[in-house]
Amino acid sequence: RISMRIAVIGLGHIGCRRLRLLRDDLGQDNIVVYDSDPCRCVEAAAEFECVACAGWTEVWGDKPEIAFICTLPDSHATLASVFLGRGCHVFIEKPLETIIGHADWLVDLAVKYPDRITMVSCNMRFAAGPAQLKAWLAEGRIGESLWARFETASWLPDWHPATMDETGHIVKGVD
Repeated sequence: RISMRIAVIGLGHIGCRRLRLLRDDLGQDNIVVYDSDPCRCVEAAAEFECVACAGWTEVWGDKPEIAFICTLPDSHATLASVFLGRGCHVFIEKPLETIIGHADWLVDLAVKYPDRITMVSCNMRFAAGPAQLKAWLAEGRIGESLWARFETASWLPDWHPATMDETGHIVKGVD
């Protein structure tokens, strides 16, 4: 087992899922957490027995070696660039970014820091649907692929309750 100083940034549904995996499945115990909602930060820290940070100074004070960026997508590239610049490896939740130029900028940063691992989560990689499509393409069953677009959606009512309206839809602009 490798033990690292870890920062988990963003404590909605996915951030807390990452915390659970890091603590319970991987046995990591040197974790600091930060969220723009101080109450959510304190609650997650208590539940997962880690350190709640009230601000960035506290996050940097722990000198994390890896950061899990679990915030809303429009902040992914900016946060990842800050952590890469401070010497951290980064794991970024999908989607990588909402602005194509920011995604390109992040790829350039990953190349600039070859000693740091930059990863993007992709939970569809081994899912049955895309695997079947790949098999059909390999068999020639559906012909030559010229272009593809794949979309998926989920309803996560406990994701960020404060960022949802009464129908369960995400309200843009809340971090």
